[in-house]
Amino acid sequence: MVRSIPHAGYAHAYGGAADHLYTAIDRLVLWFFSLVVAGDAHSYRA
Repeated sequence: MVRSIPHAGYAHAYGGAADHLYTAIDRLVLWFFSLVVAGDAHSYRA
């Protein structure tokens, strides 16, 4: 399944403190996604 990732500024729609939370989650998702695409994530599997 391929899921499109929303643009980096989408979290601002939530406003307030949620901006920081969703931005942090966004960064983690994008970081993990980049690992998977690069193939580096395979080395972390048991």
